[in-house]
Amino acid sequence: MKHRLSVVIVLAIVLAFATVSWAKPVEISGTIEQMVSKIGTNGKPYVRFIVPVSGKTESGVAYMQSLPFMAFGDLVTDAKLYKEGQVVKCVAEMRYYNGRQSYTILKFIK
Repeated sequence: MKHRLSVVIVLAIVLAFATVSWAKPVEISGTIEQMVSKIGTNGKPYVRFIVPVSGKTESGVAYMQSLPFMAFGDLVTDAKLYKEGQVVKCVAEMRYYNGRQSYTILKFIK
């Protein structure tokens, strides 16, 4: 019985990791609608940009949506140089936070 339970747990873990899709970094450029600089719950600073990004449904309907772009760690000092209304160019990785799409900035492009 214990052996079966161990096998089931191991299989569940393997399947969970096998279904994770790894996001590829993308290059994004857009005008900053809103910028917020805060201290996170871990006591470290971060910057959040809200940038409109164009999207497209499977049926081909194009639309605009405003998405958060987050800068952490060493990128915070570079992020603070930007102001609302400026164009930001960056390499970012898509992730889901609380069930919503967001991006983590990996590098700013000058």
